[in-house]
Amino acid sequence: MPRSSELSDFEKGIIIGYHKCGRSLRDISSDLKYSKSTVAYVIKKWKVSGDCRNVPRVGRPTKLGDRDRRVLTREIRKNRTQPMALIREKFQQASGSIVSMNTIRKEAHLHGFHGRAAAHKHLITKSNRAVRLTWCKAHRNWTDDNASCHVSTLTKAWYGANGVHRMDWPAQSPDLNPIEILWDALHRRIQGCTTRPKSVKELLCLLQAEWKKMPLAVIQRLVESMPRRVHAVIASRGGSTNY
Repeated sequence: MPRSSELSDFEKGIIIGYHKCGRSLRDISSDLKYSKSTVAYVIKKWKVSGDCRNVPRVGRPTKLGDRDRRVLTREIRKNRTQPMALIREKFQQASGSIVSMNTIRKEAHLHGFHGRAAAHKHLITKSNRAVRLTWCKAHRNWTDDNASCHVSTLTKAWYGANGVHRMDWPAQSPDLNPIEILWDALHRRIQGCTTRPKSVKELLCLLQAEWKKMPLAVIQRLVESMPRRVHAVIASRGGSTNY
């Protein structure tokens, strides 16, 4: 059963009732699912004062009145995509009240408004849209990202010796390159390591170790996502997709 930050008078009364029946702290804690420290505190308070009821508290008065809240709500609705600092400025101009950013943020959350980062998509030119669309209609597989290490003379020689045929990769198309997801996952793994590499050699060893730990299921899902990625580009006529 979820617990609030403070026990109710009824809950405290149950603890005292158990105590009067001769139950131990451990038994009360086990039966009622409260920590032993909480049970001990309630019983001690009852023994000292003869009462364990919650005392009414006088909290800090709210900074904003009803009118200010209405003004704030209106400004947030009008400026949903604007930074909180600008909303605060507009609110202060409209209401005449001077408030902190923290107050504005708290009131916004109380009214159901929460900050969100706008989604960013890569710019795709008109000509590249056509190239992307043509590529997706012609291929159902994926290739490397044209990085210099993938197009070097040595790499090309390896491709030729092993019968690997490269496809032209459309520009401005990270959504058609699932390995970008793996690079991001690898970056997060490195960031999450408790030991930081102190040299290039240590970094290389760490990268190789974390790469080997990459679950094959993740890689398989990315490979299997290519047909969906291709169809998404075709559906958007070469434009941006949700990948």
